[in-house]
Amino acid sequence: PHPATPDPLWSRGLGDVYKRQITNNVIEWKTNKYLNISLKSKYIGKQYLDNTSNINRIIKSYFINDLEFESRLTHKLFKNVLFKFQINNIFDRLYTSNGYTFGYFAGQEYEVRENYLYPQAGRNFMLSINVKI
Repeated sequence: PHPATPDPLWSRGLGDVYKRQITNNVIEWKTNKYLNISLKSKYIGKQYLDNTSNINRIIKSYFINDLEFESRLTHKLFKNVLFKFQINNIFDRLYTSNGYTFGYFAGQEYEVRENYLYPQAGRNFMLSINVKI
């Protein structure tokens, strides 16, 4: 559009959706042919709960890390046995990844606005075993 013409996305507050920052990385170390260790990191920038871009209706940015150990073994009874142990959110960060906002007017000049956020799990563990016959 012409520089003097407002971008329709920005005028509706949707432009901030495209500014959101999401970064992931994986650092993997293959210690030997039986063991892999991976550090997985994720950064999510602030997010708005609605399209108003109101600073009072945001989900704060967060950065979490997971650690994974994976071992693949063979056995005469099985073609392949995969053991995986994960430690998720290894630094036990308190964060929320989603939510919603709800509002209404109570009278002519009194607005009620409530934000509901869903906290995510702290440090947690997962063990999986995959056996191929």
